[in-house]
Amino acid sequence: MPTRPKPALPTRLLIWGGLVILAAVLAACEFPAGSDCDADDISAPVNLRPAWGSFVDGPSPTLMWDYAGSCEPDAYHIRLYGGGETQDASVDALSTAWIPYAALEPATSYRWSVQAVSGSTSGAYAIANFRTNPSCDLSDPVSASAPELRSPADGAVVTAPVTAVSPEGEVLDRGFRVDLDWEAPSGCLLPYGYRVELSRSASFAPSMIVASWDEHDPPALFMSLWYEWHDCDRYYWRVSPLLDYDVVGPASETWSFVVNTSGAFCPLELAEPLVEPEGPGIPFPVSGHAAIAGHIWHDECAVPYESTDVAPPGCVILPDGGMEANGVLDSGESGIEGVTVLLATGTCPGSGGWSYTTDASGYYTFHDLTAGTYCIEIDAAADGNEEVLIPGNWTVPYRWYGPGPISAEVFLGSDDDISRMNDFAWDYQFLPAPSAVTPSGTPFARVIENARCRSGPGVFYPLVTFVSQGQSFPIQGRNAEGTWWWIDRPDGDCWLADNVVETEGDTGSVPEQQAPPTPTVTPVSGCWVPRGPNFPGQSVCAVPCPPEVQNPSYCTP
Repeated sequence: MPTRPKPALPTRLLIWGGLVILAAVLAACEFPAGSDCDADDISAPVNLRPAWGSFVDGPSPTLMWDYAGSCEPDAYHIRLYGGGETQDASVDALSTAWIPYAALEPATSYRWSVQAVSGSTSGAYAIANFRTNPSCDLSDPVSASAPELRSPADGAVVTAPVTAVSPEGEVLDRGFRVDLDWEAPSGCLLPYGYRVELSRSASFAPSMIVASWDEHDPPALFMSLWYEWHDCDRYYWRVSPLLDYDVVGPASETWSFVVNTSGAFCPLELAEPLVEPEGPGIPFPVSGHAAIAGHIWHDECAVPYESTDVAPPGCVILPDGGMEANGVLDSGESGIEGVTVLLATGTCPGSGGWSYTTDASGYYTFHDLTAGTYCIEIDAAADGNEEVLIPGNWTVPYRWYGPGPISAEVFLGSDDDISRMNDFAWDYQFLPAPSAVTPSGTPFARVIENARCRSGPGVFYPLVTFVSQGQSFPIQGRNAEGTWWWIDRPDGDCWLADNVVETEGDTGSVPEQQAPPTPTVTPVSGCWVPRGPNFPGQSVCAVPCPPEVQNPSYCTP
């Protein structure tokens, strides 16, 4: 009898059996399950490129990274921010590179971050930054000008307290934050950034903090208690461009700020000018309340013996043809000691009140006040002021010739308000002595906006003094291009840029003046020291290196 062939297994059964076998095999393997990974198992990407702080060409650089974690991610999330914009994107885990979808701006700093994502769980961020070309050409050191400081304003009060807290809520440190800002060169980025100095001393000897910053963010300094700061302290700061890792360019002006994070009454912020005056200071009050403070100074104008239609330095010609002091606190003008200032409540002339006699530098203050309107009065012919002031007249806050007192109203918005800069200026009739007449035909430079007068014809030369709008100075020289004027000042010659003055008279015969040598740059070096207990692992570059540092790793801010 013939044998019947064995029937074949149904196709569906074969497929099902194969899936069962495959499932068993896969179950025996230890492949990482992305959706089951803990955040601690998802490592931060490494080897981010471009390298930190490097320059890139073109508007569409490729950002790259590597991943070495034990848990295989499903994707990567990228965030790029800079130039006022933010770009977000995600790429599949098979790729470790990304090109921004929007073109980048030239001469701009960018920061970017990338994190691995597994299912709904995200790992730690890795962060880097880069800069887009062009970088500034520093082959000629003179081309690097001194930065122009912008904020905080000179003499400002910093009131931003900061408390560092651990994840468990423990207070680690307390301090204050100050955001520093200055004018950067336009159209390019400095390859090495800037050197920022902060000190309790106007001479920066020693500097409290020396740090390096690129142009990525406006730098923010956090001053912790590790630095032993106190409210009512005044700090000085300045910024210099770095021409190489260890070569510092011309420094900015020196500005200062006063710290007051508690709202306490600070005598320094009322009494201490940028150059600390000689003489008695203002006593510290017993409690912190509202206050009014100001300054009285000698507004100097040396009226010439002979008539002239050109106002000498410090003078202005009035509409009636007369000549008086210009109403501006010029370099070298001093405060007036011994002037009695009266303060009354209410609108002027006020009622009741207090008196204060100016100190050796011409400062006065009234404290322990409450909110409201007050009237400040000074009578040049009474209260003993006649022996100090007469003869003469007021030029600030307005021109006043008497009789009777000059007055100014001040409004305090709260019991903790502080009103500063309530200033008065007095022009003595016979002081200073009349000036000599400038030779006929001498050209003059009349200042058309408040400006800086420098030691040479260029912004890279050090600042000598400030000049005020309306002042006039004899011109005694020019540079070869005719873009800077060498002016004659009573307390020292200096150079003014042509775009801040209007010239008067014949400048065609002004001789060319040899420019002084260009400023030299000073190499510096220091060592890294801890930034503070609330910044574990972070350091700042200290110059000079503290003697207690063992085996220092040298840095070049």
